[in-house]
Amino acid sequence: VFGSHTANVIRRLRRICRNYGSSPQFICCSATIANPVEHAEAMVGLPMMLIDDDGSPRGKRAFALWNPPLIDAAQGIRKSANTEAAELMPRLVVTHEAQTIAFTRSRSNSEVLCKYVRQRLTAAGYPRNAVTPYRAGYLPTRRREIEAGLASGQIRGVASTNALELGIDVGGLDACLIVGYPGTVASTWQQSGRAGRSDRDSLTILIAQDGPIDQYIMSHPDFIFGKPHEHAFIKHDNPYVLMDHIRCAAAELPLTGDDAALFGDDLGGIAEILADEGELAERDGRWYWRKSVNPAHEVRLRGVMSDSSYTVQDLDTNKVIASADEWAAYNLLHPGAVYMLDGETYLVEALDLTTRIAHVRKRRVEYFTLPHATAPVYPVDGDSQERTWRGCALWLGDIGVAPRVVGFEKRTFWRHECIGGGALDLPELRMETVGLDIQLPETATERAAKAGLDCDSGWVGASNALLGVLPGFVMCEDSDVAASWQDKVPPFYDRYPGGLGYVEKLYHIIEDVWQAAYELVRDCPCQNGCPACVGSLPARWDLPAEYTDMGRPFAPGMEIHGAGKIADKKAALFILRDVLGLPQPEPVQADRQAAFAEALDWALRLHLKGIEEDAIILKLRSAGWREVDVRELLGRMALYFE
Repeated sequence: VFGSHTANVIRRLRRICRNYGSSPQFICCSATIANPVEHAEAMVGLPMMLIDDDGSPRGKRAFALWNPPLIDAAQGIRKSANTEAAELMPRLVVTHEAQTIAFTRSRSNSEVLCKYVRQRLTAAGYPRNAVTPYRAGYLPTRRREIEAGLASGQIRGVASTNALELGIDVGGLDACLIVGYPGTVASTWQQSGRAGRSDRDSLTILIAQDGPIDQYIMSHPDFIFGKPHEHAFIKHDNPYVLMDHIRCAAAELPLTGDDAALFGDDLGGIAEILADEGELAERDGRWYWRKSVNPAHEVRLRGVMSDSSYTVQDLDTNKVIASADEWAAYNLLHPGAVYMLDGETYLVEALDLTTRIAHVRKRRVEYFTLPHATAPVYPVDGDSQERTWRGCALWLGDIGVAPRVVGFEKRTFWRHECIGGGALDLPELRMETVGLDIQLPETATERAAKAGLDCDSGWVGASNALLGVLPGFVMCEDSDVAASWQDKVPPFYDRYPGGLGYVEKLYHIIEDVWQAAYELVRDCPCQNGCPACVGSLPARWDLPAEYTDMGRPFAPGMEIHGAGKIADKKAALFILRDVLGLPQPEPVQADRQAAFAEALDWALRLHLKGIEEDAIILKLRSAGWREVDVRELLGRMALYFE
C-alpha cells in the first residue's frame, strides 16, 4: 500500500518539476528485493539502470533460527514466541549489554512484550524507560523521543512493529529479535539489518510462531539463507489509491489530458467522478480544484481504508495520548478493551463513533484483549476472468467484503489463558476488492465423502494451508490475504480496497502454491492438525464448547468466517492429494465398537454437563466422523436416556 502511494507522490513531483522546466534524476536503493530495476521503474515511471556492486562495510553477523519448545507435540502447540522473546531480550540487554530491537507482528504484541521485558529489567535494577515500545498510533513527539533515545544509547531495548524496519536512523544496534516471520525474506533481512551497522558484529534471532510458514522455515532454513528475495510489486493505479492523488494533483496544478501518461488511462473517468462530487471544475480541457482545503492533508500513505482518524483521551488527565485509524479503533479501542500504550494498560470505557474519541482510564489489569471479526463477502458488478486447473474451476474478479468486529476475548499475561470476553455491536466497514474462488471437482468431494471425511472441514484446512504458504511466493504478509467460507465456497481476497495483486498472483501460480501446501500438511508431524499446517486447532474431546461455537479463528484477532467449521487435517490432506492426482494411502480401519464406546461415554458426559446436541455433533464432524456414524451415535444416546 505504501509503495503504491509513494509511486503516485513521485508522479506528482515529476509533474510539478516538468511544469517548471526541471527533470530530476532518481536514485533508488534497496538491498532486499529480487527485481530492483522492474520495481524502481514501476515506482518512478522512468527507465532505470542497475548498479549492484556492493562495497559497503560489514561486520560478522550471527543468525539463529529459534523454535519455541512444544507444549503439546500431538497438536503442534508451542510455547509463545512472545514469551520466548521476553526471556531472550533481558539476557541480551543485561548479561551481554547489547542494545536490542525486537520486531513483533502487531501493535498489541509490541506493548505486551515491552511489559514483560520491563518487569525483568526493573528487577535487575534498570530504569523503567530503558526499554520501550514503538508502533503506529504514538504521538509524533513521543516517536521522536524514542528515536533519539535509541540513537544516543539511552534506550537499551525497543519492542517495535515494522514501523522501525526502515527509513528511520536508530543508530547502530547490537542485536535483533524477529518475533515471528515478518512475511517476506526481504523484510527479514531489512529487520536483521537494523543491528550491526558499518563494521560492527551483530546477532539476529528469528523466533518462530506456530503458524505454517514459520514452522516450514524452521525445518527448511534454505528458505531464508538460500532463497532469492521476493519480487516486489505495486499497483499505483489502484482506484482507491489513485483517486486521492488525482485530488492532490489537481490542487497542485490543473489537470490536463497529458497527465494520463503519469497517472494512467483512468484519469479522465476519475476526474469526471470528482467533478460530479463538486471537487473539480472543467474549463477548456483543464480540471481545476474547487475547494479551499488542501486534500494532501487527508491522504494516509500507509492505508486505503477510511481516512477517519480517532483520538484516544485519558479521562483522568483529560489529555490526548494517542491516535488510531477507524479499523484499528474498532479492533483496539472498543468498549471493554485493554488498550496498551508505552507498556501501560488502559481500560476503554467508551468509543464515541460521532466525535471519534475513545475514552480510557489507566488501570492495572493482568490481562489483555483480542478482537474477533467477521467479514462476509457479497457480489458486486465488475471485471472477472475464469479458467480451469486440474479440474478445479478458478474465478478471479471483483467482490465486496464487509469486515466487522463482533466480539473480544480476555487473555492473561504470560500464560495467555482465556478468562472471558464479550460481544460487540460495532458498525461494519464495506470495501470492494479482488477475490479468487476455487471450486473443487465434484469427483474430489465425492471421493472424500466416500472415505468418511468431512469435505467442508477439509477445505477449510486446505485453504488455511494455501494461505499459510502464500507469503513464500508473493511479497505479502499472512494478514494481507484472507479467506471466507460462505455457501461452501471459500473466496480468497486481498484485504485492501481495490486489491493489490496478491490473489491475482495466486490465480496464476496456483500449481506451485498448491504443491507447497500439500507438502506442508503432509510433512507436519502432528496427529490431527495444528496451527503449523491446517491452521485451526484440532477438535478434541475436552475442547470447551465456546471454542467450537466461535469457529476457531486461524489466529487470535483475525476474522471468523463461517462459525462452526473446524479444519480437518485428514480431509485437507485427502483433498490436496486428490487434486494433484496423487494416490491416496490405504485407510486404516480402527476398532469401530471401541471407538463408539469411547465416543458415547464422552458425548453422554458432555450432555449431562448441559452441552447442546449441536455442539456435540460439530465436534464429532470435526473429528472426522461420517454423518451416518454421527446419527447412529445420537440414536444410541437417545436410547440411553429413554
